[in-house]
Amino acid sequence: MTLGVFFAAAFGIYLLVEQGNEPARITILTYVKAFVLVRVVAVVAGFVLAPGTPSLRLFEIPTHAARGIYWWVLAAAAVVIVGITTRGLTGALGSSSFTAERLLDFISGGLFILILIGAVWRGRVSIAALTQGEAVLGSLRAVVANTWHIAAWCRDRKPFANCDGADCKHGHMPGHG
Repeated sequence: MTLGVFFAAAFGIYLLVEQGNEPARITILTYVKAFVLVRVVAVVAGFVLAPGTPSLRLFEIPTHAARGIYWWVLAAAAVVIVGITTRGLTGALGSSSFTAERLLDFISGGLFILILIGAVWRGRVSIAALTQGEAVLGSLRAVVANTWHIAAWCRDRKPFANCDGADCKHGHMPGHG
């Protein structure tokens, strides 16, 4: 119901702006699309995690964990979707430049990494308890369970350290690795 009201309001705004103001129309439609995509992610995450109804959950996880995962997923989706649509919007409006696009990538990528670090940090104790199970203190399973979050943070610490310009597999321009 609320999504239908949102679509009706968005279509009404579209009709108001549509008359001759192309950049405003493109901008409004771009962010309406971003909002709808974030809401779709929210609906799917709500279906899978059911943060308010444990009996409907697809996985047996505690309510506080389901709520936490739900909000982290929404935050990550919002940052990625808004970042991608904003980057596309700069091209659609003709104000695209290599520096502006890289700055948008840096900001949205940095926010996404901070969200992932926050999610890992917040869930580290719960995940360690789940993975440790009946492990004896000092066993390999206990060590991995207690230190997995450090490995997750350090894994991509220097992802482009071996870039050599023209043959770069990461899409860098020569001299930007």
